[in-house]
Amino acid sequence: MFHRTFFAFALSALYLCLNTPSLFAASVIGQTGKPDFNVFIPGDTVPLEFTVAGLAPGSDTRTLRVKVVDEHEKLIVQKDIFVASSDGSWTTTYMAPADKLGFYRVYASLSSGEALPATGSRKAGYLTYAIVPDPASRQAYSPEDARFGMQGGFNGALNPIPYLGINWVNGPGGWAGNEPNHAGQFAQARVDKKSVGDWGPSKTPGATAGYEWAFIIRDGKRGAWPVYPVFALYNPPTWAYIPGHKVGSTAPLKPEAYDAWEKYCKAFALSVVEDYPNVSEHFYQVTWEPNWFNGTDLQFYDIYRIAYDSIHAVDPRAIVAGPTKSGVGDYNMNMEAAAFQLGLGSKIDAYTIHPYTAMPAEANNYLDKIRLLIAFPTKRSGHSIPVYSTEQGDQTKEETWSEIDQARNLIRASLITLGEGVHFYMGFYLHDFPGKEGYGYFYNLRDDRRFGTDALSPKPIVPAFAAETSLIDGHETVGPIDTLGNTVLGYSFQRQGDVVLALWDYSGTPRSVTLDTGVKTVDVYDWMGNKRVVPTTNGSLIVVLTSEPLYIRGVSPAGWGKESARLLDLAASSISTMPGGHATIAGMLRGTAGKALVVKLMASSNASLGTASQMQRIALPAGTAKTFHVNLTVPARSSFGTYVVDVIARSGGTIVASRKVRIDVEPPIRIVGITPSLIQPGPNGTLTLKSVKVSLSSTQEQLISGMLSLTVAGVTSLSARAQFAVDTNSDPVVELPCIGLRVDPGRTYSATLTATTAGGYRFTEPLVFALASATRLATAPNIDGDLSKWSSVPMVPLADAAGKAVGTIRFAWGAWGLGIAAEVSATAAIASQELSNLQIATNLDPSKVERSTGDVYNDTLGLRRFQVLSLCEKRDGPQATHIFTFNGNLLHSGIIPKWEMPLKIVHIDGKTVYVTIIPWKHMGAQAPVQAGGVIGIAAAVNAPESTQTEFAKNAPVCAAATLFGGIIPQPDSNKLGCLLLSN
Repeated sequence: MFHRTFFAFALSALYLCLNTPSLFAASVIGQTGKPDFNVFIPGDTVPLEFTVAGLAPGSDTRTLRVKVVDEHEKLIVQKDIFVASSDGSWTTTYMAPADKLGFYRVYASLSSGEALPATGSRKAGYLTYAIVPDPASRQAYSPEDARFGMQGGFNGALNPIPYLGINWVNGPGGWAGNEPNHAGQFAQARVDKKSVGDWGPSKTPGATAGYEWAFIIRDGKRGAWPVYPVFALYNPPTWAYIPGHKVGSTAPLKPEAYDAWEKYCKAFALSVVEDYPNVSEHFYQVTWEPNWFNGTDLQFYDIYRIAYDSIHAVDPRAIVAGPTKSGVGDYNMNMEAAAFQLGLGSKIDAYTIHPYTAMPAEANNYLDKIRLLIAFPTKRSGHSIPVYSTEQGDQTKEETWSEIDQARNLIRASLITLGEGVHFYMGFYLHDFPGKEGYGYFYNLRDDRRFGTDALSPKPIVPAFAAETSLIDGHETVGPIDTLGNTVLGYSFQRQGDVVLALWDYSGTPRSVTLDTGVKTVDVYDWMGNKRVVPTTNGSLIVVLTSEPLYIRGVSPAGWGKESARLLDLAASSISTMPGGHATIAGMLRGTAGKALVVKLMASSNASLGTASQMQRIALPAGTAKTFHVNLTVPARSSFGTYVVDVIARSGGTIVASRKVRIDVEPPIRIVGITPSLIQPGPNGTLTLKSVKVSLSSTQEQLISGMLSLTVAGVTSLSARAQFAVDTNSDPVVELPCIGLRVDPGRTYSATLTATTAGGYRFTEPLVFALASATRLATAPNIDGDLSKWSSVPMVPLADAAGKAVGTIRFAWGAWGLGIAAEVSATAAIASQELSNLQIATNLDPSKVERSTGDVYNDTLGLRRFQVLSLCEKRDGPQATHIFTFNGNLLHSGIIPKWEMPLKIVHIDGKTVYVTIIPWKHMGAQAPVQAGGVIGIAAAVNAPESTQTEFAKNAPVCAAATLFGGIIPQPDSNKLGCLLLSN
């Protein structure tokens, strides 16, 4: 019975197998009608061709699902297509949406699960395409007005430049590449080329030599697209620089190579004059990211002195630019200040920077940093020097989800950069490449082409950037728009009568704002460039802002352009006051030639602030100017914060000019800093703080007086009080005697400083302070890693991020310098840190506080002898390096010779031991610090040195163990602890 049943079952199964189509293992591939570029223009069709292989011959029941989404992953269209095959393969063409500018991601998969394969850096499951403005609709601008560029990735096989709307690109010029073997090699090669006619300008009308492949099609005819090279010169060949001193592409020259550098600069500049006669500006960028230049400040200055004089002797159109540091931190300006003192400002026509920053830019003080950076070269040189951004990028790490953030971050950062007055902006990089994954604006579809690929697929940044360039290129910045809300930012750009506003809100929450456009209709563009014509209500326009910039074109130049600033000029765009104080809006009205005006000037009311509107009637005879003052009373009940008041000038009922004034309601005084001023050893290893110095500044014109008091968490016996008086002409330092304050070394204490004014106004300021002591030794200890010789020196704990003690550090001192002995558990090492390091920050002037000058170098660095050392374990032995110094003349960045600073790093019983002596001169002292002195101190174990260049973005910067702050996440002299040099 069993055998008959089994036989019947087997026959049934065989029958089903023979009469049911099998689902064979299949594959699906897809591409657009432009498979190597994937960028289209309005009016193009976008065919998607899909091929399925490995199907069951005859019939197959599968379907292909095609889903098209936008940059937000919002569904645009979805279609299931029946797969029909007679020979095991199947091909179909699907016409994809192409009715809007923007980014499109196409997911395609079979109902049996097979999806599109990964191609190069583009992940599996999808392909992409973009619709951007037609290059033929763009205007070509001269180098003086062209605002956009792209660093690298072009190979001539593709033509992305006009689609992106860029003009500036990396050009030829690297010294090492042109003269790899000996001096004069380039000049001789030039002679050889001339002998065969291989030189001179492009033979293509209007094209730039070497870039004939950049073109547009207009009215059916091919025309050249202007390209402007940035000639990057200084990458010295091996025979020209001091051995062992090259970092990146920079190194100090051998003295005997100075003449070769001069002759090369002249020879190359002459070739530029001959090959680019139709380019009105020849832009020479001398050095490239010399952040860790391993030479003296004079050697660095000499590179520019020679280049500037040589190039200008040959090329009357030359713009010599540099130094092109990477990052926008204060430390970059500090590094360059010494070169400016030597005269760098007279040897550059333009200041170049790679303004990398942690993203998003607004959350990382990019606005303040770029403003300081723009002002820096002019302040240091004493004359106006324009600023250019020749590289900025943001890394997606090739994660699809982060691509929209890359687009938002870079578009907003570029708008800030240009809006603040940087002359042009170059993005980084055209396409993805191994080693720095995800920097590309495009995916690289070729695994075998690291640079200069011939197959691209766009990311969201491509159409967003193309939209920005189509609207902003050729325009000049009018200035920031920062009065529409605390998280609203934007800029006004103008070219003749065309004014474009770029606005966004970076809070992450949509915000509705109202603008007085001064016109009946405006053109509103989304961040991908799609336009809609919007009527206004008596000039008033309401728009919703998000993290993706919105562009408004066609607003009144009288209200938003340079003309507005000319007709209605404000003495200050922001005013500080206090509750119960006054805000005086001052400025000047200028009439037009040949026409008299009667102007009604109104400062609008602000309900949140509690101020009433004020109006003045001002008669302006033709061609005259008159000053005005509008006084606003701020109610005593007003809260601290920022408020906006509109100042509007009308003539005959028509707005002729309008400006916005920011009213900052602030506490009447500011606490600039607090510094322990007298420390003495106490019982049981404690320290007794005898007094602190508090530095004050005033926000008001009037004299403010009152009482200061200090409390420290956990210390109930403390009594610290003192009177103060401050106005805008003085920044007093008030000393508070501290009675009963005993502290533990290495511990950070929370404190509260309270200021009570004579008028009864009271406010508090949270503070922290931290102390440690150094033991005086008559003779310098041996630097051999033996900590038993340091037994008389108290230990201070080193703690990890969780506050757990993972090591100790000891400080000793004498006329010989500052001795340091630290030991830390090996388990505390950061996994990404190849070899161990100990960073030490010192500041010989912890109590030095001067009146702010607006110059970040003078304010925070030049007046304080603040530096950071790295004690690093290299494969060839320990090495001490100045990675940050307050004065490049006195302490230049770079490796410290071993005979000047002994250093020992050993591994004992699972711990890493660091022992060194820092000579006083390597902290900036001309003589030893005396007993009882206090210096700033901090330590960090295994802190990545990339914290100094701001490349450690998109991730928290940390260390294995620290003592106090001031090193992580970046150097800051205000966050160091205090080290008492005990007797």
